[in-house]
Amino acid sequence: MAYVTGRIGLVGTSPSFDDLDPRRCLEVSRHVPSGWHILPVNSALRFLPTCAESPLLPSGRVVDTLHPVFLPDYGDVLLGPPPLSIAALRRHEVNAFYIESNRLDFWAHGQSPLFDPDSMQRDLDVLHVGADYILLTWKGLGVQMSDAQVAAITELRNRSRVTGGSKEYWEGIAVLAAWRSRQHSTKHEE
Repeated sequence: MAYVTGRIGLVGTSPSFDDLDPRRCLEVSRHVPSGWHILPVNSALRFLPTCAESPLLPSGRVVDTLHPVFLPDYGDVLLGPPPLSIAALRRHEVNAFYIESNRLDFWAHGQSPLFDPDSMQRDLDVLHVGADYILLTWKGLGVQMSDAQVAAITELRNRSRVTGGSKEYWEGIAVLAAWRSRQHSTKHEE
């Protein structure tokens, strides 16, 4: 029960019952075209458990963090340069990105170079702004992101890297990224 009520959990981000509001699923569904997958970038412990299997969104519409539709391309999405990540996500029709204000659970794909400030401005648009979240989409499918929106997302991502047990996690991801880079360099030299 302590986990469910948010008193214990992963890096202090567990949802409380108040956080699990299914009306948000309906609101998001109104703004995202029906054939698109929605990737929760920083709300794996709030939006995902509320909406992933909600009757308000068809099953599979919200990308499960642990079993993503882009699993065959997970390395490209997580660690690849933005063009490689974009190609992988588009192949799997992941066209909407849900980012919640004041949530620090930017795990795995949430720290992808795709969400670096320069890439967000170059490659992403705003699909919808809710009361405490923003939906992003591919450039040309929404409206241009403002500098303030990019700065706010960047600040949350940066805070997530040093909060609680997250620091060690992100140090491990950095080591994995360096290893992957060396592997790709070695392949290109051969």
